Amino acid sequence: MIVAALLASALAVSEPAASAPPPECDKGPAAVTLARTGWLAYGCKDGRSAALIAAPGNPASPMVFRIQPTAEAFRITGEGRGDRAVVSAAFQELSAMPPQRLRALVLQANGGLDAGR
Repeated sequence: MIVAALLASALAVSEPAASAPPPECDKGPAAVTLARTGWLAYGCKDGRSAALIAAPGNPASPMVFRIQPTAEAFRITGEGRGDRAVVSAAFQELSAMPPQRLRALVLQANGGLDAGR
């Protein structure tokens, strides 16, 4: 039983990202522009994280970035199989954002104030 649960978990992690937000991130979406392409930002149930999904027509699709808080700042991870150049440019832009900008983006995704984009 435990082996089956571990196998199912491993398979779920290895699947490419869908064009829908992760189930725990269902607030929103808020429109965001990264690397001159459209993204949909969804707030997560913890109120401190967000998922950015490549919007329809974005060549990065299917792609999802997760922004999660850490003790120091934020952790940005991604999963998908869209256009690598667009994905890389968006990831570089996210990675270059100062923590206060990422915090504002997460707040915007969670239905808070406009993040100034």
